[in-house]
Amino acid sequence: MVAEKLGPNAKVSSVTGYFSPGKDIDLEGNIADDPDKPAPQGALMQCTVDYQNPQDAHKLLRMQMNVRTGEFGTPVPLEFQVSDPAHFNLEDYLITLDKVGFAGVKQFMDSQAAIISKKFSKFAWDHITLDEPNTFSSKHTILVNYTEKHDDALCADCAASWLAVPSRTAHRRAARRSSP
Repeated sequence: MVAEKLGPNAKVSSVTGYFSPGKDIDLEGNIADDPDKPAPQGALMQCTVDYQNPQDAHKLLRMQMNVRTGEFGTPVPLEFQVSDPAHFNLEDYLITLDKVGFAGVKQFMDSQAAIISKKFSKFAWDHITLDEPNTFSSKHTILVNYTEKHDDALCADCAASWLAVPSRTAHRRAARRSSP
């Protein structure tokens, strides 16, 4: 979707897609457009991309997809502050879409599903994010988050696995969010 809109050589800092985990897992309902109709598991709920402004290489733009129409809206400038502007280089936070390797995400998710399904009665992928370099990684990473439901408790937890870009090294994040 994003590569079709921006082209494979577009430089992005992050891309995020949120998906509905479905009513069997999401205790809060994760309602789409109609409060009487929960979004089905896997339905795209939001897609956002932050990318280099083609008219000014020192700035970023953000576009969000209208999930009803499948079209991206008008880009808006993305404001950010840095602690040391003299040493900040936007290029350090950008990657061209053709180097990301989203094609490997499906295989990665399948391998993680086999592990996750042994531990939890139900789970669903709820968002995928291409994350810019940060404190935890000097390279872009692809985070694949899921929500899980336990047999013996009425709670849902959120956890994530991630791929380093462009390598295929997998990691699992222990951070969790629980719902009562």
